[in-house]
Amino acid sequence: MYNNQASKEDHSITRADGTLILTSPSPLVNKLRGLKRMYWGALIILIIPGAWPLSLFYLMIIYTVDYVLSGIRCDQIKDTRFTYDSSIGYDELYDAILPVMVKKYGITPERDEDGLITLPYQNLRYDILIGDENFMKVYWKQTLGGELFRSRSYKNYKKNLTAMGIIAYEIQNAIGINVAESKEGMK
Repeated sequence: MYNNQASKEDHSITRADGTLILTSPSPLVNKLRGLKRMYWGALIILIIPGAWPLSLFYLMIIYTVDYVLSGIRCDQIKDTRFTYDSSIGYDELYDAILPVMVKKYGITPERDEDGLITLPYQNLRYDILIGDENFMKVYWKQTLGGELFRSRSYKNYKKNLTAMGIIAYEIQNAIGINVAESKEGMK
């Protein structure tokens, strides 16, 4: 029923239905960490006498790959599904997370006319989307200022991993999923 992915960085349990149960408010797993090591290769090539043009070319390629992959991963993490109790509606969820998010993180959840919950955080907005099959998504989008200077950078990717980890964990914790489900999954 559960697949405990115990790595140093992963603080989640993957259920058989593919949803995640977070065990701490840590960032989600960074799948681009190894990409940053490639920049060191450009520096090593730079040490070789007369090889600076090659190093510069290599650096441009790495930057381009970094930018493209960061954008792809930024879009892919929007589809991350977290375990949720779909019997809990947006009204109950809002009441449960409001005090926690304000007190612990200084983030005030907002509601739109349809009842959708949005959490603003560092020029990004995170919509909480509740699915019918006991899952939720933390769907990030840029604010108007962020859209004007649209960036799919590695920095944005890391910011999203951190915010999504905090938001999903606190929601799961507020509705009792972390406590019961993660202990059950660890057996």
